Amino acid sequence: MIKFRFIITIYALLTLVLTVYWAYNWQKYVHIKGDEFFFFVEYLLALTIAFHLSQIILIRRLKYLMLLLVPFATIFSTLILGMFFLAVSGMGDTATLNLHIYGIIYAMTNIIVSVLIAIRLKNSTNIFG
Repeated sequence: MIKFRFIITIYALLTLVLTVYWAYNWQKYVHIKGDEFFFFVEYLLALTIAFHLSQIILIRRLKYLMLLLVPFATIFSTLILGMFFLAVSGMGDTATLNLHIYGIIYAMTNIIVSVLIAIRLKNSTNIFG
């Protein structure tokens, strides 16, 4: 259980650091309007695939394809949740705010999915050892 919690904690911290860093420094790397979001999604996707690969190493009975498709499904569900949050909250529409909201919702969604997968498999294998 300690290994699993450690990986989730490291993933959450890395995602938070990436989100804050990218939200305030994307101008150094992106020179075309609109690309800041797509570059950010690419970085989050790479980080999430590394996170899920570490889960595959811990949870040996998982289907690899299923777990590696989760980040792609999360990208679209997070986009919809983020748009809904912005529409309901009435907040402004700045790139920094959009990146903060998307990064936080993306990380929370991936962590929730990972915990649900772990809980589902808890009885069938010793993943918390």
